[in-house]
Amino acid sequence: MLWSSAPPLIGKRLADNDEPDEPDEPDEALAGRAVVHRAQAPADAPQKAEHAWLRENADEHLQNHLPVHDAGGGAPIGVVELYRWPTARFEAIHAGQRLVWGSAAAGGLFLLAALIGIVRLADRALREQRARLVDAEAPRGRR
Repeated sequence: MLWSSAPPLIGKRLADNDEPDEPDEPDEALAGRAVVHRAQAPADAPQKAEHAWLRENADEHLQNHLPVHDAGGGAPIGVVELYRWPTARFEAIHAGQRLVWGSAAAGGLFLLAALIGIVRLADRALREQRARLVDAEAPRGRR
């Protein structure tokens, strides 16, 4: 670690992330591609070495792995790993998700109410037709 906003990390060598189901972002960045993804670590998940110094609310953050090129612009010579907490954006995303779920639930309830209304109208129409049919088939003297 050459530089960090957490001074105790400067000069330390962190263990590699050898999780088989996770991509190796630093290797992708060393291949010349910037890698950015949203990370959400559950509280009971095993902690990566570089997460030891993250703030307490680090359960949802963006990880950026950016290749560093020499002055000639040749092959990457290193990787910069950045962690960001765009809290306002995540809150806006979550608010949008709640709005979508609420709208879907309200729409579903509206459709259910409309269907119940249609079924009641059809039931009333059938009852009226049945009553008229019974009246029409009844002997004339019974009316």
